[in-house]
Amino acid sequence: KLAVAPTLTEQSTVEKTPIRAANSSTVQEVTSTPAQQPVVKQEVRSTYYDKQITALNAAAEQDHAEVLAESHSRAVGDANTLSQANDYTNKKFSDLKSEVDDNKDQANAGTASALAAVGIPQVEAGSDFMVGAGAGTYGNQSAIAVGVSGHITAKTVTKLAVTGDTNNGVGASAGIGWNF
Repeated sequence: KLAVAPTLTEQSTVEKTPIRAANSSTVQEVTSTPAQQPVVKQEVRSTYYDKQITALNAAAEQDHAEVLAESHSRAVGDANTLSQANDYTNKKFSDLKSEVDDNKDQANAGTASALAAVGIPQVEAGSDFMVGAGAGTYGNQSAIAVGVSGHITAKTVTKLAVTGDTNNGVGASAGIGWNF
């Protein structure tokens, strides 16, 4: 509801038109027209529009709160999923490292066993039979071996050995050789 003062011309004078007194639900604004004629606009804000604005603000705040709650819930869920994925990956890498370390220990123990078996002395010419022992170490593992060697004929030698290592592995070897 607007009350507008009459338009002024160069010849006319302004008549004062009574305008209601402003109150808490009224806004007054003074502007100028292109011809520099003062115009007074009066807006009356109704209670209806105030209620509409308040309701829209409340709805917007509720929507904002719901979006924030959903975003927070998703962020917490994503963080939990990421944490579980990290834990799973870390466990798998730990298991893989453990398996590689075990394989390394087994390989070192096998090498130590081979060195122990090679360390058993061979029967000498002129003797028929020999019992011997050997020891070996490689990396972080050790092994012992016990073996026998003997002449089957003057030109044929056999050798047997059994090994045990610090990785609870047991091995055996056998060989035969001919002199020419």
